[in-house]
Amino acid sequence: MYFNNGVNRNVSVRKTVFPNPKDIQLRVAAIGDIHLSRLVGMNDVIQILELLKEVKSDYICLLGDLIDSPTVLYDSRKVDELLYLVEECSKIAPTMIVLGNHDFINQEILGFPSVLKDMSIWNELDSIKDVHFLNNTTYTDGNVFFGGYLQPRESYFVEGEKYQRDAGPLYDDLKKQRVLLNDLPSDMVKILLTHSLEYLGDTRIKELLVPAYNLVLGGHDHNGCVPTLIDGFWPGNGGIISPKKQLFPKQVRGIVKADSCLYYVYSGGWSKITACAPSALQFLNFFCDPQIDIIDFIPGGQYQTENKRYVLRKHW
Repeated sequence: MYFNNGVNRNVSVRKTVFPNPKDIQLRVAAIGDIHLSRLVGMNDVIQILELLKEVKSDYICLLGDLIDSPTVLYDSRKVDELLYLVEECSKIAPTMIVLGNHDFINQEILGFPSVLKDMSIWNELDSIKDVHFLNNTTYTDGNVFFGGYLQPRESYFVEGEKYQRDAGPLYDDLKKQRVLLNDLPSDMVKILLTHSLEYLGDTRIKELLVPAYNLVLGGHDHNGCVPTLIDGFWPGNGGIISPKKQLFPKQVRGIVKADSCLYYVYSGGWSKITACAPSALQFLNFFCDPQIDIIDFIPGGQYQTENKRYVLRKHW
């Protein structure tokens, strides 16, 4: 148990096993939706790093929404926290980063949310040794292949209605990302990192991904804000509320088998109700653990998954 903003809480860790075609065992730690803000700061960063050190992964994947809004980058203290988090992650294991909508879309202005033009902070992170900012690009070391997909603004928002309601913009953009889809290696695990798994169940998108990848890791949905104590009993892959403020959404948590050889992993995220959400909902944070995913690729291993509430050895 550890202290987080003055409250004693655990971390929920989901451990999943998948087969590895290579004769080598690999571990990937995935964490999304940190949302550095006035509610999430250095205390959380230290806790995340302590946990990542203890689980001893070979790769770390940060699945977007590292910050709560581009305006967070105006605060030098928050920039320092972001840099410290990524630098220290890279000392633990090679670190992959994809951006979420809160990282590069400014929703705090009137009208249609605009894309952040200045990407210098993310490019600065990419210059750190063993950090790989995957902006529609790939990384491989010969043991595992990562593709990183930056979803366009239009896959989240649509002018006039605010939230996008179908897979059309996502499909139109993804099919153009040839480096992510074509001529991928056949002798190693292939993992696509993206932020939102919404609409990835669309038949057209699955037809793009099934030949290319074994696993898609994403966040965005914050485990549907299902309280930890009832998470194991909540039916299917549904949740209580989605980022679109939709009640009882259907596909926001758990692991979904999209095809015989393709799985979607909905990472629960570190934060649930964030600083930019209505304050009346923020009490849910007291009932929802921060979550991370540990994924083991084992030669000859069989798919299985388990959830545990993890107890850190140190208090902060």
